[in-house]
Amino acid sequence: MFETPVITSSPRGDPAPPGTRLRLIQSAGEVFAEKGFRAAQVRDICRRANANVAAVNYHFRNKAGLYEAVLRHAHRSATEKYPLAGALEGRADPRERLGTLIEAFLRRLLEGGWPSWHGKLMMQEFADPTPALGQICRDYFRPTLEAFKTTLAPLVADPKTLDRMTLTVLGMCVFYRLADNPLRIMKHSPPGTPQGIGDLARHITEFTLGGLDRMRAAGARPPTPTGRATRPARGPSTKHS
Repeated sequence: MFETPVITSSPRGDPAPPGTRLRLIQSAGEVFAEKGFRAAQVRDICRRANANVAAVNYHFRNKAGLYEAVLRHAHRSATEKYPLAGALEGRADPRERLGTLIEAFLRRLLEGGWPSWHGKLMMQEFADPTPALGQICRDYFRPTLEAFKTTLAPLVADPKTLDRMTLTVLGMCVFYRLADNPLRIMKHSPPGTPQGIGDLARHITEFTLGGLDRMRAAGARPPTPTGRATRPARGPSTKHS
């Protein structure tokens, strides 16, 4: 994991005016999203931020420290604007909680109002991982996964099924973010309005709950030698030959 020391003072003073740190993070986010961590150049980042190259060393120690700060900034922006825990407050019914959570997560993924480089940066990290991927998993993906798993738990008794269903529901949501460009090319643009996101959330929720209901009903029937549940026995035929 990258180490980012906290620097409180410098004998030479800050090499750039106040606000430079945030400008560097925002500019670095754009460059890292376009080129990835390894190909990104500190000089390009500083040029966009209108900052001295020395400012990166002052605020972040090096490019790796800057990259980690960018990831923290993107994560904090998403979680503060689109909190998942807050969306569940006051909702006791498990099925209702699941629908609320799915909609909150989709809004985090699809709703406008945050820089486009956030999603692109994640795609770069997935395609060409750096040591910071562990930070992303710990700070972002694990809490999200646990929120969905906890919400689904009252609806799914089997632990293995719970794990699979958690990943399945997350996959259905994340697909619309990951496949944004292909979907637009094929004229299936992901929803970007509150109403469109709400409609998609209801669809995924109904699909999930319907699948769980079907699995629960099938589980109540005795399995056949092929592993399939038997159909309920029918009464004697009334037809005569």
